[in-house]
Amino acid sequence: MKKIFILPLFITMLLVSSCNQEADPSLDPRPLLVNGQFMRLDIQKDRLDATDLQNTSFGGPLTNPSGTVVRFEMFVRVSRAGDLISDYLLYDKIYSFPYELSVTPASIEAVYAREGIPLTLRNADKIRFVTFSYDSSENKVGYTNLSRTVQTEAGYKQAYRFNLQVTDQLEAPVNNYEAN
Repeated sequence: MKKIFILPLFITMLLVSSCNQEADPSLDPRPLLVNGQFMRLDIQKDRLDATDLQNTSFGGPLTNPSGTVVRFEMFVRVSRAGDLISDYLLYDKIYSFPYELSVTPASIEAVYAREGIPLTLRNADKIRFVTFSYDSSENKVGYTNLSRTVQTEAGYKQAYRFNLQVTDQLEAPVNNYEAN
């Protein structure tokens, strides 16, 4: 009688254990597969250090999980104290993936200088990137093409719209995907 009770209990525990592995993607040995155009940014440096602007950077690996993207265009804009310094300006075009994205204060300032707009980044500046990916047929995908879940959930690591801040608050938590 005892064996009859223990066997179903063991099977139930085994099923619950396997369900928990599905909920934790880090336990999934399969590679990330995505249908359609999608770019992923695994942000490893999430802000620009205002106390060391010469040596700080934002970024991480930029990947093309679907393998369908042939061009990735990045546009940047900076706001200071709630005021936009300009509309979006072309930051970069990327043609091969994976790509190690590294955004520095100097690279942002160079984009503005190219347009004749003087800019020196300082503490509390907010920087927004909007990007677009293109496949070999020139089909364009941007943030508005993503589902609402992918747009708002940081865990999906979408690379189509993200923010960073110049800050001296290096320990505070950051959400690079919230609207600003």
